[in-house]
Amino acid sequence: MAEFPKPKFVPLNATAARITDYVVGNPVNTRLESGVGNCFPGLEMDLRNLERRFFPFLEVNFNFDSNAIVVVSVDIDGVASSNLSQALQNHYQLIAEDMGNDAVTWTIDTITGTFGIFGRKTLTVTALSPTNSGKGGTPPDSWTAVRLLPPNEDVEIMLVRRDRSRSGAGRSIKLKLPRVMYTDSDGVLSSIFEPGELSQSLCSPWTHDFRDCGCFYWASNHPDIVQPPAPEGLENDPTWQRMVPWERAERGTPDDPSPSASPLGDGRREMQYYEINQRWQELDIVIERRETRNAYRRGSIGGKPFATREELLAELQYAAGVELAAIQVYLTAAYSLKPETALAGELKDDVNSAFAEIMRIAISEMRHLRIVNDILRTLNERWSVGKAFEPALQVAKEFPPLGTQPLPVAARPLDPEVLRQFIEIEEPSESIDGLYARILSSLGEQGFSEQAESVRSVMAQGLDHYQTFLFVQEWLGRHEPSDYLNEAKAPKAGNRLHRELQTKYVSLLRTLRKAYETGLPAGASKIVDARNLMVNGILDVCDQHRRAGVLLGFDTPSDPDFSPIARPKTDG
Repeated sequence: MAEFPKPKFVPLNATAARITDYVVGNPVNTRLESGVGNCFPGLEMDLRNLERRFFPFLEVNFNFDSNAIVVVSVDIDGVASSNLSQALQNHYQLIAEDMGNDAVTWTIDTITGTFGIFGRKTLTVTALSPTNSGKGGTPPDSWTAVRLLPPNEDVEIMLVRRDRSRSGAGRSIKLKLPRVMYTDSDGVLSSIFEPGELSQSLCSPWTHDFRDCGCFYWASNHPDIVQPPAPEGLENDPTWQRMVPWERAERGTPDDPSPSASPLGDGRREMQYYEINQRWQELDIVIERRETRNAYRRGSIGGKPFATREELLAELQYAAGVELAAIQVYLTAAYSLKPETALAGELKDDVNSAFAEIMRIAISEMRHLRIVNDILRTLNERWSVGKAFEPALQVAKEFPPLGTQPLPVAARPLDPEVLRQFIEIEEPSESIDGLYARILSSLGEQGFSEQAESVRSVMAQGLDHYQTFLFVQEWLGRHEPSDYLNEAKAPKAGNRLHRELQTKYVSLLRTLRKAYETGLPAGASKIVDARNLMVNGILDVCDQHRRAGVLLGFDTPSDPDFSPIARPKTDG
């Protein structure tokens, strides 16, 4: 019997997928698959350049002002070695003969193909406009139109020759061939792209662009504000926790780490453009958000695997409850801060920053809740074939203990003691981070590498949460609690806002339960419904609590599916 070839797994980003090692402490967005080069327009590479070779044997440029698509080169050697008909080869030869003649241009005037949601059409390239890109319309520009063409599907283009020494359009040629794929059969960028081609349209040199782009724009895996190199043993000293500009001209001394970063222009000097080129050796390597000038000693992530599958499942269910509990207490804390209308000056800036960052962390915990449920669903499908999946949406009774003392789950305003507990909850290798160490080891031992990678991302984001709460502590520490805390009181029995919050909260849990039960892609609409309930429902009521001076909190639902969950007892 003939043997069938084994199915081939082609990762979407083969280069990134081959680098699977994980650096302890680095946020997940420092990994290759999270690089901004995977996004549009890209900072390490400009993905718009991929479309320059969308049609076989042609290289084109997109004029983003006029929408014109101009042919700039023809791979005539590739044409000659192909199996194209002689007629097609002759067409390519005609175009190639004009390359290098500045008086002549070949432009793509029309494209016939399938353009995503716009359907199959024949487009006049220069007639495309954003004002006609609605339902039943056309792509907004020529680059978007080409981007939408499915790979390996036939595309017909009409090319027109224009000679500037003569008026009017000249000869036209029609070509019909499959749209080119970006990658080869191994999932790696095709050899048709020349070295440097994907980055040739970026700012040059990149360091100059880096200097002028604020940290709100520049990629988070290329931070422009960092912690300075600290003397050994003093990494946690407040002096060495300050954030400084990475490209600062004054590099600091062992006794003076140089001025802190500031958006207010406080006189600190950054290196000038050419100075960066001259002094680039002084720009330090950044690991775990801190500049380092010594050999890096890598930490380790590890924990004793659970003895049984049942212990792993129980710990994952509790982990989901911890994420849900974190969402509750972080929302309560964020909305205990005074609203913007009651603030002014530096206090307003600090409180607004603290509110925004705590909300970002709360949203991150929502993603973690889904990640844990996705892992549980995968384990259920593998270990309990035919058994319906039971989502984990029971809030934890308490956070994992620090030492021997568990931390309570309680609705409390963001006073200094509560903020200190948040820092402890998120501290690496403690509380939540420590909770996942044994889960990570167990998943790896059981062969669930993809799920283990998801847990690593949760742990890495936990480090970001820890450092962010340290920043919040610094910002709010400049003020008295009475200056930034709302005079919020616990709701009285029957309070309308409190009742409305509980109703929406239970509705959210039930919607999430249906979404997790169904799984993806069928449950995607329920995920969207849950997101809308959160953004347009719960957060709106939370804001009403804030403006009314009512401390928000979440009651225990009567539905047993959402009853509190205690931490399971394991073998240690």
